[in-house]
Amino acid sequence: MNMLFPAIQADEKNVTYAFRLTISLPPDSRIRLAASNACMLFQDGDLLFRGPMRTAHGHSLLSEIPLASRKDSTLVVEVAYYGINGFYCVEEPPFFICTILVGDKPIANTEDFQVFRLDDRVRKVPRYSFQRPFSESYRMETDRRALYVGENVPYPQDTAVEVRGNTLHTSDLSLPILNLTELTNAVEQGTLCKNQHPYHFRDRCITQIGDKLKGYRLDELEEFPVEELAEIGFHPYAEVQKKDVYENEYLLLDAGMNYTSFIGAELCAETDAIVFFTFDEILWHEALDDIHLRTFFDSKALPLSFSRLECCNVIKYSLKKGEYRLCSFEPYTFRYLKIAVKGRIRLKRVYHIPYENPSIPKDIFCTDRPELNQIFEAGVRTFAQNAVDVLTDCPSRERAGWLCDSFFTAQAEALLTGGNRVERNLLESYRLVPPLPELPASMPPMCYPADHNDGQYIPNWAMFLIIELEDYQRRTGDEELINAFGEKIRSLLDWLESYENEYGLLENLPGWVFVEWSKCADFVQDVNFPTNMLYYRALFCASRLYGEEVYRQRADNLRAVIRRLSFNGRFFEDNLLRKNGRLVATGNITETCQYYAFRFGIATKDEDPVLYQTMVEQFGPLRSSYVHTDIFPSNAFIGNFLRYDWLSRSDERKILLAECQAYFLRMADRTMTLWENNEATASCAHGFASYLTVLLARAVFGYWGFDPVSKTVYLTESDSSICGTARFPIAGQTLEIILERGVRSIILPDGYQTGRPTLP
Repeated sequence: MNMLFPAIQADEKNVTYAFRLTISLPPDSRIRLAASNACMLFQDGDLLFRGPMRTAHGHSLLSEIPLASRKDSTLVVEVAYYGINGFYCVEEPPFFICTILVGDKPIANTEDFQVFRLDDRVRKVPRYSFQRPFSESYRMETDRRALYVGENVPYPQDTAVEVRGNTLHTSDLSLPILNLTELTNAVEQGTLCKNQHPYHFRDRCITQIGDKLKGYRLDELEEFPVEELAEIGFHPYAEVQKKDVYENEYLLLDAGMNYTSFIGAELCAETDAIVFFTFDEILWHEALDDIHLRTFFDSKALPLSFSRLECCNVIKYSLKKGEYRLCSFEPYTFRYLKIAVKGRIRLKRVYHIPYENPSIPKDIFCTDRPELNQIFEAGVRTFAQNAVDVLTDCPSRERAGWLCDSFFTAQAEALLTGGNRVERNLLESYRLVPPLPELPASMPPMCYPADHNDGQYIPNWAMFLIIELEDYQRRTGDEELINAFGEKIRSLLDWLESYENEYGLLENLPGWVFVEWSKCADFVQDVNFPTNMLYYRALFCASRLYGEEVYRQRADNLRAVIRRLSFNGRFFEDNLLRKNGRLVATGNITETCQYYAFRFGIATKDEDPVLYQTMVEQFGPLRSSYVHTDIFPSNAFIGNFLRYDWLSRSDERKILLAECQAYFLRMADRTMTLWENNEATASCAHGFASYLTVLLARAVFGYWGFDPVSKTVYLTESDSSICGTARFPIAGQTLEIILERGVRSIILPDGYQTGRPTLP
């Protein structure tokens, strides 16, 4: 196999090519391929694969996709080269490589494919977001169907040349099942009019284009779909009309819950037409009342925002008269989808193709509490949309593999799939990451695979990497990966040590010192105690990973210092400031700081019984606004989840379940996914939140995971008030737990025994 790609100009960005081959495929045919930056595989017009599976700079994963046995079958691989940096995929030279196999025998490879430049995608468009590459806009004179079935096409043919490519690795990641699902639930129709209050989208992905954030400047854009859509107003009819033909009209569809999917439609343009697809996870009036963008929407129409997440949630198609079957190239997250038409089209059907992890068995969790079942399913859906190739923060704005988020999501993967393939791929990417010139030499990127041209990093998340590795080792027994990280971890701890003050506390730590999205973010300098609590835990975990006593000694000293300087007799304070050479208490206290203290081992029930009881009974997301008014509340990420993890470890089962139901049911009701924040002002499908499934498995069924090395299933007491059945996957087998009238029955996988977990 050779890596090939057409020769392109050095400054060319956002170009798409189609590699096409017509071939007879006997049984047991499959294709093995890799590409940069994104690709789609079609067989006779059917979408089989979207990739590539992401990994580190200089490396690529080969995915293997089964092919249907057919005579004269047409294979098309669309490959997009973005040529820009971001958090979604790494900036690297373009390439495509593949081989077609029957059994172990290759019958075709990259050189056998024709190459066409897909010039119907507009190149000079805005980025989709600060984190992701270009938005989608098309000028189509004909449908792409002819391309997919081997007919003559209007696209210019090109010649691919051999290019230098990446080191190739075989991927063991499960391939998403790409099934088409129709959207039929129309909730509003109406006519287009002029928007009297257009919102001019000027996010940093528009205004900050340059050397650090690559793309096309505002004055370079050929099309600006978001700006065009902003000029359009929407006037609804009194009721939804059942019709197929739309002329200067719009249609709003409700998928019923959040999906992350490729969005498409079959239609006939009866005149030249422009069709906008715009989408979001919520309707705008469902968000907080003080959102400023509300004023920009016609109050008569249901408000669907294309920029709520600082994203260009718009796909534009300029169509010549004719028949079309459309499908987006990138996956997007939505519950609501609006189709706005300039011109006249006959809309045959609207559909989406979900893009999610396929490895979750059905019927994992079922109880006699419908609300708990619904919340658990929301956690499952949140995980599935954030665990295709790496563990992502969200499937919408970023699709980025963030540390810290991954610590929580990885445990959900172990629970829901019985394995760790996606986490392992993410950690392997972090192992392979080369030195990035914009970051300190010892600092891992805050998210990866990504490019960090602006030099931003989060030292706190680097510490979470150590904590996750220790947790990973306990869950998997994978000493090989742990040992491979040894040099990186020691170097990171040496770098952190250089910022220790006379007490051994981290002080004036550079970078983005981030604790969570709440008031505690204002208290991070000079000495931030949540950061030092995390540092304590990282040192403790490093000592367990590598058997180095010096880390344990430093951790013990740090714990004693934190308790002495942070705890005021009632609460742990967030920070100290350096004034005239001395550290001075600030009196700043946040709820989140207390959760850091308890979760990471600075505070305990035995040492701090009064504070423990106060935190259990008087704090949490449901706390009264009239109690402890001087202590700032937590947000979902990550304070409230630290609380729930701590309650779980403390066997506060009743409080945990009551709070989870009250806190998460409203999320599940609105999107059937779990959110980044307390309110729907950010991502409504955030990967870390799938950790709730782990907490519910513990609280209801008493299941704490398994050890594949010792063949042990870890169990504690279950909830005697709940009846239900759980079937948890365990390394290719199933653990079944049945709760009935206070009695728990357990059917273990072959070769497994039970044990009680040791909580670190």
